[in-house]
Amino acid sequence: MSSCSRRVSRRTSLPDSRRLLNALPIHWNDLAIDVIRQSDVAALYKAACRSRKELVEWMQWPRTFSINMAGKHVAKRLRSWSSRELIYTSLLGFAIRCRGEFVGAMDLSNFSLPEGSAEVSYWIDTSQARQRIARRALHMLTTFCFQHEIPRVILCVDPRNVGSQNVVRRVGGIRIGASISI
Repeated sequence: MSSCSRRVSRRTSLPDSRRLLNALPIHWNDLAIDVIRQSDVAALYKAACRSRKELVEWMQWPRTFSINMAGKHVAKRLRSWSSRELIYTSLLGFAIRCRGEFVGAMDLSNFSLPEGSAEVSYWIDTSQARQRIARRALHMLTTFCFQHEIPRVILCVDPRNVGSQNVVRRVGGIRIGASISI
């Protein structure tokens, strides 16, 4: 598990998801993160299929991922974006795009009070690996969280996944026991 955070203070509420939506997309040169949309389903499915061999080592869902599951994946995230209140079960989905092309996805989930924390998960299309996309996208999303009253971001990283541990470390993460904190 890794954690990216600024100062943790007691929170009485989390930001309104519609206010977060108004702050998107976020751009950094050729990279953008935006709400994952229904029009991303085919690209999501194709990227996941290309990356299946690498993803199954760290995640369960790619083993049986189908175009139907891709559609359900996007629909579930869109429902959370349309809900006003962020709760523990909210699942905000983001598409990562490089030069306008879908190259991966990120989720914010498990929102928690009073810490004002959320968990991040991400994956990058294998064909786009080792181009600093994950590091830039993670930096963009954590900055977005910090700017929108989510002062603590937690990343769960398999201890064997040295690549993801390095990504978190490169955006300022510090290992604390089995965790990495920013």
